[in-house]
Amino acid sequence: QSRLALTGDAQLRLDDDDENDEEEEVEFRAHSLATYASALLRIDRAKGQDQRVCEAELAVLGSLRLQPNNVEAVFTLSEVLTCTRRNREAVRCLLHAMHLDPTHVPAMCTLAKLLDEAPAFSRGHRSRRA
Repeated sequence: QSRLALTGDAQLRLDDDDENDEEEEVEFRAHSLATYASALLRIDRAKGQDQRVCEAELAVLGSLRLQPNNVEAVFTLSEVLTCTRRNREAVRCLLHAMHLDPTHVPAMCTLAKLLDEAPAFSRGHRSRRA
């Protein structure tokens, strides 16, 4: 009832607050899913397993559905792709992460490592430029 009693700017502010709450909830959900995916990957690495990779992939894809340009989620997806040996897709994700945040050091380091470990891919990539 108190919302009905308010008019003008006060009503608009309440509506804006509702919009902000929705945006914050989406951001919170996206962050939570990306963090969950990252935690699953860390658990697998610590145990020398890959049992949770599918679950991690589903979680990070859910995060990216909510926030497609979340650099941490894009980076986590690259980690999932690397774990499943989809290195070309991982490289594309890492390049996208670096496009979103050119100072994202983990993306730079992971990209360098992937390219260093796959010299044929790296040479093929360079030869297209020449």
